[in-house]
Amino acid sequence: MSPEIIIVLCIAGIVCIALEVYLPGGILGLLGAAALIWSIVAAYQYNTNFGTMLLICGVGGSISLSWFSFRYFSSTKEGKRALLMETNIEVPKERFSHLINKQGIADCDLRPSGIAIIEGERYDVQTKGEYIEKGNKVSVSSIEGDHLYVKEILNE
Repeated sequence: MSPEIIIVLCIAGIVCIALEVYLPGGILGLLGAAALIWSIVAAYQYNTNFGTMLLICGVGGSISLSWFSFRYFSSTKEGKRALLMETNIEVPKERFSHLINKQGIADCDLRPSGIAIIEGERYDVQTKGEYIEKGNKVSVSSIEGDHLYVKEILNE
């Protein structure tokens, strides 16, 4: 096999491995790894120094191109969506606002999260780390995002 074909095969392998970031599924990565290994073996059969050079360039090139490709992809809008760094889900700010300072009863032990019944409805609630036993009275102290935080009502 000529050196030009070996180099083209190595470059094709590196590009396939880098494209695996954009088109996940494993097929391109496996094809790229096979092409890279095949080119390195062919280069060693051609000349030991050429094989060593291609091994260093192939492995280093595939690692660095994959890293740069991933860095670029994760900064794009599509990349953030694909990597779950950005979602389109928005929690309405007013969803639980009517429950501030409302009282209820812990429906299970809150250690620190669990279920509380507030105004006849069951809600997933959390404490700020405190343990509250089942049946104790609680009050909604704050709302952060989609989390209801409660505190125990002592001696009313």
